[in-house]
Amino acid sequence: MSEPASVDETLDRLDGVIARLAEAREPIENLVVAYEDGVRLSKEAEERLARLAAAERG
Repeated sequence: MSEPASVDETLDRLDGVIARLAEAREPIENLVVAYEDGVRLSKEAEERLARLAAAERG
């Protein structure tokens, strides 16, 4: 299994999804998939940031 992406990498991927959605030059089906990926990436980043904050509070 591959190592999870860093928070920065996850946020970069989320930025890419946001750009795709903003351009809206793809079929709606592709944009729905991109949106779902964006939601997953956002949740992943939020969870990772929460774990980092908890570790710092320690």
